[in-house]
Formats: sequence, structure tokens, C-alpha cells
Amino acid sequence: MDFAEFVEKEYNNDPVKMVDAFEPEVAEAAAEASVCWDSSRENIPIRHGEKVSTAKFVKSLNSNHYGRLYVNVALYEYDFKRKRKKSVFSGGLDEEVIKVPFPFLYFGNFSNSGQCSSWSALNCLWEEYKKYQAGQSIKRSRNSTEKLRAAEEKKRQIAEERKLEQLEVSEKDLRWMKNLTKVTGECLGHETPDMTLEYIDPNLERIKAAFNKTLSGITLPDFGEQLINE
Repeated sequence: MDFAEFVEKEYNNDPVKMVDAFEPEVAEAAAEASVCWDSSRENIPIRHGEKVSTAKFVKSLNSNHYGRLYVNVALYEYDFKRKRKKSVFSGGLDEEVIKVPFPFLYFGNFSNSGQCSSWSALNCLWEEYKKYQAGQSIKRSRNSTEKLRAAEEKKRQIAEERKLEQLEVSEKDLRWMKNLTKVTGECLGHETPDMTLEYIDPNLERIKAAFNKTLSGITLPDFGEQLINE
């Protein structure tokens, strides 16, 4: 099995699989430019190749370099010359050029104290192919599918946590509104409608301001503040 066949068999010529298989080497190159590859990987589109420079997507290992980093992904092709023996009658060798795709990552740093770095999958592929020829075992990182699933699960957990936090805030605001309506009714001498989550407008600040305007000039009983702060 020649080099081109090896890459096609092991990686299906997929740049994403190549990047994820050599993650330790990629992370080391990224760290030279203060890029945190572990936090940035899921935000970098490898398959189509493009430049990503948003601070939201390219995470930094150094707070002083925040917003000054970028990752440029380029997809190249290596011309592998495959030689085959000609027929017995003609003799000699036939040469065929096979295109072997591979990703090239450039890690840029605009800060004065930073430096740039790069990583090419081609070098790693050749080193791995040499190990294969020598009969050595090849160790790889987890495949991209597992990584993406883990990243998606992490995003889902964060989203659930934020929903719970928002629900807690809504419940606190609901208690605040119920206490306020109770105090308002006692001050005005009549009952006010019970406040429910369905009744309350999403813009709670506007509603609070309206109640404060209603209470303007009215002296609350001593227990009012206690009720509101419950």
C-alpha cells in the first residue's frame, strides 16, 4: 500500500479526520500563538477552509491576546507520483500523479508580544505512513464524531442550566409582584388581581415601574417592605 492509498484508507481523504487524529500536534502548534485549540476546535470549519478571527470563536490562552487571534484553514493537494510496472512486453514504469488532499492551519496573533505558528497535516501523514511501513502501532486521538457529540452535549447542558437560572429569576419576580399587589390592595382598600406567570408581561421592569407609579404618594404600612423582600 503506497502513501496515497494509505491516506485514503485511513482517513478517506477527509481533512476533518486528519485534524482530529493529530489533535495533540495541532494543539501544540496553536499554543505557540496563544490559541486554546481545545476551546476553539468546534468553532473552526475545517472541511471547506476559511479564516476565523472572531474572539467569540478563537479562544486565547493569554488574556492579553484576547481578540487578537485568528485561525486560517487552507486545503492543499500533494502530488504523489505513483509508479507502476508496465506490461511485460513493453517494460519500464508507468507514472501516475495522485492528488492527496491535506489541511494546513495557520495560527495568527496580532498582539505585539505574540507570535504566529502553523501546522500541516502532510508532515504528520508521512510520519504515520513510515510507522505503518515499519510495522509500528499507530495511536490516534478520538475521532471527530465523538468530539462533536461531546461538544454538542456540553452546549445542551449549558443551555439547560441557563433555562433553570432564567426560571429562578422569573419565580423571584413573580413573588415580588404578588407581594406588591397585596400591599397595593391593602393601601388602596380593595383587592387587586392575582399575578400569575401568564398574566405578567415578559417586560417585568416596565410592570414594576407602573406599580411604582401607582404607589406614588401612598405610604406603605410597616410590613410592606418585609412582604416585598420575601
